[in-house]
Amino acid sequence: DDPSVSAANPIYGSSYYMTKLSLSYTLHLKEKRRFLPRTIHFDLNVDNVLDDTDAQYGYSTGSQNTSETVYLPRSGDLSDPSRISVPGNVFYFDPRSFTLTARMEF
Repeated sequence: DDPSVSAANPIYGSSYYMTKLSLSYTLHLKEKRRFLPRTIHFDLNVDNVLDDTDAQYGYSTGSQNTSETVYLPRSGDLSDPSRISVPGNVFYFDPRSFTLTARMEF
């Protein structure tokens, strides 16, 4: 634990953005046979487009549990083993993910 800071010292983090991307395309087929689809809908969803992997720190007096002690990297680098303890919450975004779906209408 770092003796130069206490639980009352605030931590200020940089702002962050949770980015999502959605693309959709509908393909209308000209063939009108009995068991062939008339349209096909394609949807592509990308979560965490910017691939933000930094730790996000939160403190709230609301419904979040802030009675936890969080051990944060002293320099912000997760490979650095030294830690400081602060009250609050820390979380990470899920890594970038892709979902492609197709839906056919008959």
